[in-house]
Amino acid sequence: FIVEYQQDMLNYGPRYQQPLGLEFIAKNTHLHISTISRVISGKVLEYNGKIIMLKSLLSHKVEAGVSLAANSIKDSLRRIINEEKMQTYADEELAEKLSQQGIKISRRTVAKYRDQLGIPGKAERQKAKRMALMASAE
Repeated sequence: FIVEYQQDMLNYGPRYQQPLGLEFIAKNTHLHISTISRVISGKVLEYNGKIIMLKSLLSHKVEAGVSLAANSIKDSLRRIINEEKMQTYADEELAEKLSQQGIKISRRTVAKYRDQLGIPGKAERQKAKRMALMASAE
């Protein structure tokens, strides 16, 4: 059920992950939540040459203008930050960029997701870019 439900994510990447929780799986498979949790705990899936933790296919639902999986929003955030050239965006600006894509989340949520992804704040990213420029100039 999990693999079928997340087929687009498996084929096209995290941007296509759908919100999926234990309760939804239990309802659709007629199994108890604890049974599902126990079954997927520590289990992996080999798909297209990749090893994927089954638990990573679950994601809570975030109402961000549209119903999206948190991992999908994090992937969009990561792409925006990776596309930064000389301009480095503050969390408020990142929230605005996401809003332009139809993802409406607060600055605080952007900061939380950025931290979860291990991406530093604006000042640290700017400093890293300056250091990289100085190193390439030498």
